[in-house]
Amino acid sequence: MPSFILYAVPRERVKLDEIAEKAKLLSIYDDKNDFKSGIFPESVIKKDYAISLEYGFEYPFKYPTLEGPKEAKSVNRVPIIITKQVIAIGNCEKEIENKVLNFIERNFVNGVSLERIKFDEKVLRELISKAPELLQAELSPKRRGLEKVDKISFIGRGIEESDVWRDYGEEPLVHVKVLIPELPEEPRVGFRKNGLVTIYNRFSMDMILLTLRYLIENIVSHFIVLKSFQSKLEGGLWDEVP
Repeated sequence: MPSFILYAVPRERVKLDEIAEKAKLLSIYDDKNDFKSGIFPESVIKKDYAISLEYGFEYPFKYPTLEGPKEAKSVNRVPIIITKQVIAIGNCEKEIENKVLNFIERNFVNGVSLERIKFDEKVLRELISKAPELLQAELSPKRRGLEKVDKISFIGRGIEESDVWRDYGEEPLVHVKVLIPELPEEPRVGFRKNGLVTIYNRFSMDMILLTLRYLIENIVSHFIVLKSFQSKLEGGLWDEVP
């Protein structure tokens, strides 16, 4: 169940062939520092529309023994998918996310400050209206009488036809999960207001890349406008791009 944080990137700054070659030169195995960091070269997958790879870094941790605490090293691995419009980073803590972003900006899109993509209320509503089926929804109620309710969740079939949806479906949305029937195996994809995209199927990397390609080209890219190497969300899903 892979989840990704999406960042917009100027198309002209992404040269996939060059990135694929450079990734192999940034091997974590060649790092001479005490705590290594870099790309796992065996993870690099090149398609004509995307590159998939894994960034890793070592970090120290302590563990108890009979002789007292000892220190060892462990490795954190974060998947990265780079396309000509969007860079997807595997969901992780903010500190790790910033570390990965710094690595990407320094090595692959130099001079560009990547901006995280988020999905506002309008986008989530349009996802529901365009999708053939709403599989899950999470709302953060604001109406009077619901002040102490943190969230209302809907899971199952026929959500939009239910009485409870008619009663509460207009409350602010924070998450939706919809069916994408245009692709093989019909991916089930979740979109969170904070920008997190989750593919709920157990897919191979090839199918994950195909699914992300569809989402970026047919949904996400339609409300991204890039200006001066910064990204700004405008408009709605499936609108014409200015």
